[in-house]
Parts: sequence; C-alpha cells; structure tokens
Amino acid sequence: MVMNPIIACQDKQVRILSDLGDGKTEILYTQKFEAACVSISLCPDLSTRSSPIIAYGLANGEIGVLELMRSKSMVLWNLEASQISSGQGAPVSLVKACNLNKSKIPGGASPKKRSKESKAD
Repeated sequence: MVMNPIIACQDKQVRILSDLGDGKTEILYTQKFEAACVSISLCPDLSTRSSPIIAYGLANGEIGVLELMRSKSMVLWNLEASQISSGQGAPVSLVKACNLNKSKIPGGASPKKRSKESKAD
C-alpha cells in the first residue's frame, strides 16, 4: 500500500509526499500560503475530476480547500480572516473536510440519489 503523508509546515507550505518504498519518499505537491498551515483534513469524497480534496486552516485565520489534481494542487476556495465573523485572524485549531451538499461544492462530486427506504422521515 502506498502512503501519502500530508505535512503542514511552519514555512507556510503544505507538502504531500509519496512513499516509494525502501525508506524513500518524493514530494508530489507543494502549496504555498501567506501564513503557516496549522490544521488539515482530508475529505472522504473526491472532486468531479476524481481528485482528492484537502481542507486547511492557517495561523492567520484563513481557511480553504485544496484539490490535488494529477499534475498540481489548486485552491478551490478560501476565506480570509477578514471574511470570517470575528475577522481577528486567530489561528484555526481544527478543520473538518466533509461534503454536506455535493451539488453545491465547487469540484465536488455529483449527488447520489437515495432510495425511498433510506430517506429520513
């Protein structure tokens, strides 16, 4: 099994690695930010391009989502600290990546239809 460690670094970069075996690794993606990344979370769903999605939180209060495409990483969306209610730029301590409404998230997969038996009353 190939492992892909996701590392949030104090040098204001997120790095995604690939385990090549025999103790060797390579950097698959590097994403630079304006502040250190202090929180990351992998979304269990893939984007419409079948790419992994990672949510992140920065030391300056910014939050956002990265898509890891075949040849590069891309910020799908982000909110700067000034756009969030407090606007104080407090470090983000926890980010949870989930897809509550797949049809409304940029890069999110198409919604799956539920059968009548699985619908909530």
